[in-house]
Amino acid sequence: MANDTSSLPFSIPADLLPFTEPLPVFRSKEHPFISLPFTHYIASSLVFEPNEGRLLIVQRSATDYGAHMWELPGGTVDPHESVLEGRRGTPRGVWTAVDVGEMRRRTARPAPLRRFRDCLRPRAGQAFGGGRPEENTLWCRIAFMVEVEDYARVTLDPEEHQAYLWVTETEVRTMRTQAGRELEFASEPMRATMLEGFRVGKAKKRVAAKRRAGAALQAR
Repeated sequence: MANDTSSLPFSIPADLLPFTEPLPVFRSKEHPFISLPFTHYIASSLVFEPNEGRLLIVQRSATDYGAHMWELPGGTVDPHESVLEGRRGTPRGVWTAVDVGEMRRRTARPAPLRRFRDCLRPRAGQAFGGGRPEENTLWCRIAFMVEVEDYARVTLDPEEHQAYLWVTETEVRTMRTQAGRELEFASEPMRATMLEGFRVGKAKKRVAAKRRAGAALQAR
């Protein structure tokens, strides 16, 4: 039976339906994009500003673990949650821990309108160990590319984040903004996920451009 997504406060493509299942159910099944026996999952949001293609990153608060480090919006998925509906994960982390864009309502769904465009499959740099060695934990970060209604407004939860930036791929690569501000990321896998997001975004733009060119030729 197909997954029921009617209760979700956002729309998703069919290939993301597995991420709507509770984490224990998700882990009990085999997925072609999961190659290791991960014990924990982290969901992250890749929010790109559409005009200049800058990426939203947020800085952890001074009182939080990893204080002052930069990361993507998101967080750990609790056992009773799905990857898409984690309390601090994606997309809910985008509009609670980090609130991006205007609240919009639509029929039977009084919640922020979000649409997931793509999912970055776990790749090199996205799987990493964590916790005490005796726990033998293996963590997997799954990052989703997210579209929001209004990119002009970003509201932070001060208990978790103290600042945000819209950064270019070059700034992520050099770990320094154009103004000369150094960027210390929460982890190298986190930075690798950001760079993978830029790569996927550019690839999707190239495909879209080819489709538009092909459609224009057929219209002649």
